[in-house]
Amino acid sequence: MKIDGYVPVDNEVALERGVTFEYDLDFGKITIRSKTLNMAENKPFALAYANHQKWLERKNTLGNSKDNAEAERRFLGLLYDHGVLAWETTITSESSPISPTRDNFIELMRSAACRKVPVVYFQDAADEDNFRPVSLEEDAKNSGKPSAGNSSGAATAKTS
Repeated sequence: MKIDGYVPVDNEVALERGVTFEYDLDFGKITIRSKTLNMAENKPFALAYANHQKWLERKNTLGNSKDNAEAERRFLGLLYDHGVLAWETTITSESSPISPTRDNFIELMRSAACRKVPVVYFQDAADEDNFRPVSLEEDAKNSGKPSAGNSSGAATAKTS
């Protein structure tokens, strides 16, 4: 059934090109170009998330749920592996730039300084409104961003 007025997600943007999200913090910016993390569109993520939930349930059943760090790392790895196409940051560590690797992404997102970013990123990347095609009105105004995202793809490519 086709619902009048409903504009579906653009699969090319949602699953290939991605959308860029920027998170400005007091000490720097994190930029993530991401595929959708909406489970209806990103089936590999939906499967990986379901497997993660099963792993958590098994861990809890066996009484091994005290180590939340491992669960957090695994979940951030899922976000990275199934969503992140590229990322970069102006945040530094001990006056040195942070290279855009998978491990650095996970550790940066786990840090107390950036702990809120993955929550907002997951909400943004799961919101189908951020992956809809740009409307004719937005295009006429030269708007390159559907809702909160920016489909420019300005971030650097993943290195691992």
